[in-house]
Amino acid sequence: MEHRIPLAMGGEDIEANWELAHIKCHRTKTTDDVGKIAKAKRREARHIGAKVSGTPLPFGKKSPFKRKLDGTVVRRD
Repeated sequence: MEHRIPLAMGGEDIEANWELAHIKCHRTKTTDDVGKIAKAKRREARHIGAKVSGTPLPFGKKSPFKRKLDGTVVRRD
């Protein structure tokens, strides 16, 4: 069983949205759906104004620096 319209794309978990699927066909559809779901999430994030930083903090998680909400960077001590 699979959902015709994936739950992550707004499909409902009701009997009208269910269908029988061959294993190979289901895998193909799921692979396609994953890409479409990721694209929809990126589109929604852009719509609400969220974006990935073009200038991430140096040194990863162990950085001695902290970026403030106004964009300035200060050194942690």
